[in-house]
Amino acid sequence: MKKIVLISLILSVFLTGAVPSAAQPAAEKMTVVVSTDAQRTYVYRNNTLIRTMICSTGIPDGDNDTPQGDYIINSSGTKRGEWFFSRTYKEGAEYWVGFIGGVYLFHSVAMDEQRNIIPEEAAKLGRAASHGCIRLSLEDAHWFYRTVPDGSDLHIVKNFTPGQNLGDCKNYKGLPVPKNDMSVWLSANGRDYKQKYLLSCEAALIRTVAALSGITDITEDAVLADLPQDGTDPEKYFVCDDIDSGRKNKDGSIHWNNYGTHPPVVVNELEQLFARNDKSDKLSATEEKLTDSQLSALISSSETFRGAVVWVVGHPDRWGTNPPVNERGMVAGEHVRFVLPVKDASGNFLVYDPETGKISPSKTAGASRNLFNYRTVCISAK
Repeated sequence: MKKIVLISLILSVFLTGAVPSAAQPAAEKMTVVVSTDAQRTYVYRNNTLIRTMICSTGIPDGDNDTPQGDYIINSSGTKRGEWFFSRTYKEGAEYWVGFIGGVYLFHSVAMDEQRNIIPEEAAKLGRAASHGCIRLSLEDAHWFYRTVPDGSDLHIVKNFTPGQNLGDCKNYKGLPVPKNDMSVWLSANGRDYKQKYLLSCEAALIRTVAALSGITDITEDAVLADLPQDGTDPEKYFVCDDIDSGRKNKDGSIHWNNYGTHPPVVVNELEQLFARNDKSDKLSATEEKLTDSQLSALISSSETFRGAVVWVVGHPDRWGTNPPVNERGMVAGEHVRFVLPVKDASGNFLVYDPETGKISPSKTAGASRNLFNYRTVCISAK
């Protein structure tokens, strides 16, 4: 998967030739807009356009695309340097500044190992040509590096023209993340959406699905407070006596009242969130029964499918692949994960785990789904 390759690439860059600089731009934050249609980068100070630059964004092949969205320039303060060289691509560049955690960069046109501009790559400036980074002329890259401060807003959009209201270009502000960009969004933000408590995986994943749907102003605690928590029936309630405790009693028996919840509760909460945020006419959550092969076919065939919450045994090494199931249909070791609506280049599922905050490629959607009768919550665009 190209996104994973890019992460490895940037790490290798830092270890094999990145030259950081102590020089930092002035602290006054700016706004940067990149139009992938126009292949232009626009820089604004106090809503006034101060520079327009020809650029080259990623080749739009589903693997090298520059991800559209709203980001922060060098949010960590550590992704800025004067030179790098990638032995993977046999190309380097000067004056690089990172975004999305440094996985993607602004930098000069491509250079060889001796820091000479590669003519055939420089000739591509003005059309999509990169592996996902944003290339600028050497002069523009140097200006960007010296002028645009860390923490500045970055908006990468399909189409933007100078004079357009800057507010119009915030294409993820309250809007669903395009499904082809979900892996990038989760790579950048997933760890901020990890479950807060030992047993709050469903609440954390509801919050994550809401964020992918354009609802980013809710907390996990707010979701937990909204979920019905009376009783012991996971078909109606979030069943949890102690959210930060385990599922086994001191004598080794299973504490069934420290469990979680099932699809109807998740569907109801998502539908309420969609309704309260004026998205019911655009999005829906429904319960389905989908085997891995059926889920795979849905990913491949549906334009409206936006991912699925699946119920799995979270740690088969701890609970076994055939753990106990009680009379209410509760499965020991129950956990939920989010299956993205796209696959990787090898045809694997891409699965986000709220326990780790990470995406992993997998040949299956999760362990022991059959014990949950393959129950699945599908999120769809209308």
